[in-house]
Amino acid sequence: MPIVAVVAYAALVGALAAQPPGSDDLWAPLALLVVAHLGLGWAVARPWVLLLPAALCVGLFVVAGASELDWLILFLGLPVTIVVTTVGLLLGLRSEWRSSVAIGLAAIALGCATWTALQWVDRGPHVPASVQRELPTDVSLGNLCPGAESDREFEDDVRRRAEVLIRELRRNPDHVVTDTVYYSHGGDEERDITIRDLAEDQLADIESGGPNCAPELERRIREAL
Repeated sequence: MPIVAVVAYAALVGALAAQPPGSDDLWAPLALLVVAHLGLGWAVARPWVLLLPAALCVGLFVVAGASELDWLILFLGLPVTIVVTTVGLLLGLRSEWRSSVAIGLAAIALGCATWTALQWVDRGPHVPASVQRELPTDVSLGNLCPGAESDREFEDDVRRRAEVLIRELRRNPDHVVTDTVYYSHGGDEERDITIRDLAEDQLADIESGGPNCAPELERRIREAL
């Protein structure tokens, strides 16, 4: 059953990596990764299995760009995955359930792959360029907060974009837009997310500004969601 476990592990990691961008739920993927490494070590129960989480973390580090926060993958992710896999390995040495664990891991991988596929299927087409330009994809609605000190012209533009967001959220919540994420440590990243995901991100920006940050706009976005 070691081969089944390794294939299932690879499939599960691949399904998690292939999930559409835009989700803020990090706990479910992290929990699945913990289960995957525990099950992998348990089902294989051989020392070489520790090479797999090491290879995964190094690969993620390189793909992520090997810069600044990416080092957390090696300094935090690598030790955790090695420890969890080692725990599974030790459990597997004295267990008669290794085959059952491998089958269970395969079932989890299949379920995760199915869920990822359904998420992609549910996404609509990309919005037209004219709509893309009108949406708040490169600016935060948090600029409407009292402490943002935005000038009147910029604030009016943000409010116009907010109105377009509410309109499109009601019409086509599953259509896709290209959003730009700006990182505090520098740099930015473009990602294709649904209008619903964009609205949830913008709502979080408003909430982070406190209860007096555009409460009426916050209410309307919530209603549209």
